[in-house]
Amino acid sequence: MGFVEDDRRMEMALFRYRVIAPLVEPGLKEEEKRAIRREILAGEYDIPYSRRTRIAPRTLREWVKDYREKGFKGLMDKPRKDKGVSRVLSPALVEKAIACKKDLPQRTVEQVITILEATGAAPPGHVRPSTLARVFKEKEVTTRHLKDRFGKTFRRYQHSRRNSLWQSDVMYGAYLPDPEDPEEKKRTYLISFIDDYSRHVYGAFYWEERLPALEDCLKKAILRRGVPDRLYVDNGRIYCARQFERICAELNIRRLSQAPYQPQGKGKQERFFKTVRSAFLPEIHALKLSSLQELNELFWAWLEEGYHHRVHSETGETPAQRFAKGPGELRFAPPETIYEVFLWQEERKVDKACCIPLFGNTYEVAPSLAGKKVVLRFDPFDLETVRVYYKDKRYPDARPLDLSVKREKRAEQMPDPEQGLMYSYLMALKERHEDRLRRSLGGTQFSRLFPNIANQNSGGDDRV
Repeated sequence: MGFVEDDRRMEMALFRYRVIAPLVEPGLKEEEKRAIRREILAGEYDIPYSRRTRIAPRTLREWVKDYREKGFKGLMDKPRKDKGVSRVLSPALVEKAIACKKDLPQRTVEQVITILEATGAAPPGHVRPSTLARVFKEKEVTTRHLKDRFGKTFRRYQHSRRNSLWQSDVMYGAYLPDPEDPEEKKRTYLISFIDDYSRHVYGAFYWEERLPALEDCLKKAILRRGVPDRLYVDNGRIYCARQFERICAELNIRRLSQAPYQPQGKGKQERFFKTVRSAFLPEIHALKLSSLQELNELFWAWLEEGYHHRVHSETGETPAQRFAKGPGELRFAPPETIYEVFLWQEERKVDKACCIPLFGNTYEVAPSLAGKKVVLRFDPFDLETVRVYYKDKRYPDARPLDLSVKREKRAEQMPDPEQGLMYSYLMALKERHEDRLRRSLGGTQFSRLFPNIANQNSGGDDRV
């Protein structure tokens, strides 16, 4: 997709996407669109950097049109022509505004401006709401929202087609030897995505419940099963991360948030975890696993040869059969697009020697960028390749001068599998799964799509 955004433009684009997301879902009938449009226009919103609380019909039409024509990028404002020109308020006035906000955090930007004008700190009309809102954001004194205004409670019913809705959650997994201290045990975490219609699952165990692990799991689930229309998650920190929200928006995945303390919306996910605890983990405890790779290989074998081929009590079919023949056209994004979407982004200022630091490494960029603030896009699992952008224009990739750190510290490395496991039920499933993969026709190897990221993090079966 190859575009770069600053914080303000991204925040506005994400707001616009949250508003129009129900209206751009595929398969809607015309009467459904009209009803959704009426609901959107009747609502009140906390619009970033604006005093307005309502969406005009013409504005809504323009947002939908821009999104249909240009995708998520179409919802972003064009860069300011005067970007870089200082228009900040005086430090003394900013200090007073911040003190007023901290005195009562619930105060809106408009209320703070009213107080500043009433006390003579600022003449009427001198402080623009958008300017003060930007200052509050930069100084991290904005009011944090306790509830996603645009998320809707998930209704407990079964969706009528595959990939209409996925659910995702994290479960505590087995304890394994800590790769940094084999004498100690370390907990693992199972991240999974389950298709609401078929109960088909993709998941993997990780060492940490962190954003890189979630992104890795989602990326591999999408490459294998296609892009879902909706994704239902809880309000955990990794699911609320701005990076994760951006990924969903760019792929046109409507992210639905679970209301706090209401876990009933994810009943199918919870039932799957119950099955994992009763049917998979007891088998693991009988083995002496020494690596995360071993755990995942057995889990994937159990999924593909066991869980996916057992008749589900509610659907009357196996998840594999139901997903394979279910209604609904599967939506796949090109692998190159998936790779672009999942790149991380950081801002850095180029020094006089045309160098930039990134996670302990030093890179050299084009001489014309000296003294400028640039945007870097990169794969956290491969810091050798770093893309450079300035004002939405891509420049030559940064050249590593000191590459002492090969991957970002939160991006886990998957150890190589070890041999010598005792024979068990899970090993039998693993052998059957490997034999099925060898005999399958038309398998595409993940490593051929992305040679730099094929062995990242969760590893495992690389056929998409």
